[in-house]
Amino acid sequence: MKTAIDTDNLLMWVSDGRVVTADVRKEGDGYACEWWVSGNFMGSLQVMAVMNFPIYGNNEIEARQRAGFLLEDVLYIAKTFYGGDGVVGNIIPDSKKRTALAMMHLAGHWKDMSIGLTVLERTAEEYLFLKQFGISNVAQTIASIEGVSSVRTIHERIFLAKQKRLIKES
Repeated sequence: MKTAIDTDNLLMWVSDGRVVTADVRKEGDGYACEWWVSGNFMGSLQVMAVMNFPIYGNNEIEARQRAGFLLEDVLYIAKTFYGGDGVVGNIIPDSKKRTALAMMHLAGHWKDMSIGLTVLERTAEEYLFLKQFGISNVAQTIASIEGVSSVRTIHERIFLAKQKRLIKES
């Protein structure tokens, strides 16, 4: 299992094709931990769970360490109770935080997505996943994740993916 911490102080784990992020923050006299779990479900990348609950700690460092102890339980809950496709973008009103979380999850899934998927299929997966987070500038976000300098290239991929029905929007 791999752990990483990004600039927004989000914890991240990658395990068995799932990515888990935890945002531990001070709330009142204690701490709260917001968990996001993503993974492949029925052939596409999905947000599997979003959970928020109090976590004990005498300080933020201790609370963050305790979050690590809960990882297996959070994964179990996500695998057991995941009910299917959903849009979670409305849960977090802050678009900067939504984008950071979405990018962390996609980075965690990058290795799995790079094997066996064509560029067009990968773009379609990224597009649909980012839409679940309510990301409005999807092409720009994908370009940033993939290191593509031209957003137009990503727009073209999205257009082609829609034509090939890899992206089906309602």
